[in-house]
Amino acid sequence: MACLLTTIPPELRDDIIERVLLYERPAPSDISSEHPNREHAPAEAILNAKKGSASRVRLERSTPTCNAAGLVCASHQLASETRAVANRLKLVYKLDLLLVHETWLWPTWTCLPLPADRIEHMHVTIRLLARPPAQHKVGLLSSYRGPPALMWALYFLLESGLTRGFAFRDQPGRPSRPICVQNLTLDFVERGYKFDPIQIRAFITRDPTARVDHAYDAWVLNQYRPRPLPTAEPMRIHWFARIVRPYIDLVVRDPWNYKWSAVVHQRVGSVVIAICGQTMYTLDVADVLATLRAKHHFTDVLEGFLPMLRAYMVETLALRAKRGLPVPATTRVLDGVGNT
Repeated sequence: MACLLTTIPPELRDDIIERVLLYERPAPSDISSEHPNREHAPAEAILNAKKGSASRVRLERSTPTCNAAGLVCASHQLASETRAVANRLKLVYKLDLLLVHETWLWPTWTCLPLPADRIEHMHVTIRLLARPPAQHKVGLLSSYRGPPALMWALYFLLESGLTRGFAFRDQPGRPSRPICVQNLTLDFVERGYKFDPIQIRAFITRDPTARVDHAYDAWVLNQYRPRPLPTAEPMRIHWFARIVRPYIDLVVRDPWNYKWSAVVHQRVGSVVIAICGQTMYTLDVADVLATLRAKHHFTDVLEGFLPMLRAYMVETLALRAKRGLPVPATTRVLDGVGNT
């Protein structure tokens, strides 16, 4: 096949390479047919995520393969031409993330153009599939002393994806290939969903001017019951976006969480929350690092913490520069401004 490609006209060869790079797998649409293809995420894959967080994740049994992996390995000529076409196309890596029964996360790579350590654009489509059984506790809103279970599962996917690569886990005989992402978009999608962007943006960011959503309030109250009642109102995709957004802020903006923030601070350029393709909230990680500051009521606690935070900031800025991510010119942490 490689020999055949090198004999055809360059224009036709470029067209074939482009089609290979842009190929997209269909995303899962049915639980019963997809379930046999899923397996539990291995508990040993957990790094900083809470113990047990992987139990809510069902990974694909098969190892994801990049579209043009064969072309890159075939010959120097095809590898060079493939990368030239990739640079021209500004490729987007695509992940479909299903929230099944409001309880489990099923990630599926639908477009992996090339093996890469640095990705310019990653688009994560988040969808809901099937309502939970009656009286089923989904673990979306509350947890004892920390984020709810499903938020830890999301963090596990974020952490394992960035530090272990596309497979989300270590594989025998294959070294992990960590990645960094310049632009990470979380796009919450619901088929046929019509919405007012201004109102939904206010709802997701918890703006006090947002219109009251009585259906959401009723759903929240039901989730806090020991045994949730069957409800006529299914969960909506923008409700899930509203739940996720503050936990993204918690990971990225809180200096006291730097142990968990490192995976984003050191490997992501920006995070965007979108609803059906429309941007609702943007978090520029370099801007956050520039303005990050630690506060505490007790001076001795703060003074003991600041040296660790400064060392972390020095390491983080160096890693971002090495990985080609934006680095702030100044930071409050290193300049000693506002840490009181």
